[in-house]
Amino acid sequence: EKIIMKKLLHKKIFVLFCAITVFLPQLVFASTIYIDSSHSDFFVGDIVLFSVRVDSESKNINAVEGSISLKTTPQSITLTDINTSGSKFPLWLKKPLPSVDTTDVSFSGGVQGGLNSNDAIIFNIVLKLEKVGQFTLAPNDSSVYLNDGNGTKDVTNSKNLVINVLPKKPNSAA
Repeated sequence: EKIIMKKLLHKKIFVLFCAITVFLPQLVFASTIYIDSSHSDFFVGDIVLFSVRVDSESKNINAVEGSISLKTTPQSITLTDINTSGSKFPLWLKKPLPSVDTTDVSFSGGVQGGLNSNDAIIFNIVLKLEKVGQFTLAPNDSSVYLNDGNGTKDVTNSKNLVINVLPKKPNSAA
C-alpha cells in the first residue's frame, strides 16, 4: 500500500511539473496591458495624464482591444480628456471612448506591419483629481493580437494602477 501511495504521489508531482512546464512560459511571456503616469504623488486638484500601454514581451503585435475601468467613488475624479497623442496604434476600429457614465473607456486599435515594444502607448486618459481617497484604473477584457497573418490572440495579462489621492499640496493655490 505504501508503494502504491508513493507511486501516486510521484505521478501527481510529475503531472503538476508537466502542467507548469507547458503553461508557465505562456503566462511569463504574455503581452501585458498596463497604465502608468509620470506623476509619483497625487493631490486633490491635480490634472494628471495616465498612459494606457502595452508590453508585447518581444513579440510582434498588430492589434489591441479592451476597456479601462475607472473604479472610484462618485465625484472623486473627473474625466477631462481621452487622446491618442503619442499612440503607436494609428488605426482605430473603435477610438477610445468613455461609457455614458464615464466609468469605462473602451478601445480597439491596430498598427499596420506590427510592432514590438515594452511600453507602446495605446492612448491617454486625463483625469482631474477631485477628492482625497483611492481609485483604480483597471484594464478589462483586454486582448492583444499577434502580427502573424492569422490574427492569433496572444495570452494577455493586465496590471491595475491604484492611486492614492492626498489633500491639496501645501502652498498650492485654492
